[in-house]
Amino acid sequence: MSAIRTVSVDELPRGSDTASRFLRFEADCAYLARRRAALERRYPEEWVAVHKGKVVAHSSRRKELLRQLQERRLATSDVVIGFISPKPATFIF
Repeated sequence: MSAIRTVSVDELPRGSDTASRFLRFEADCAYLARRRAALERRYPEEWVAVHKGKVVAHSSRRKELLRQLQERRLATSDVVIGFISPKPATFIF
């Protein structure tokens, strides 16, 4: 039985596709967090998809957002998707 090993991006070969995709994903997550307030004003109660530091699709319905991504030939694995709501999230554990 093989063990699962966690690898940091620093361990990946510089310039590799995996490293590039991870760094882009990390940057898009940071964009979503950093621009949250502006996104809440512009896209309240909507799903947004961020790719390369830009909102590339948005919709109040997740299925519609996914259709827009497909239309733009963007894979869900290449974008960061988040639901934008000014309301605080409630989690029940």
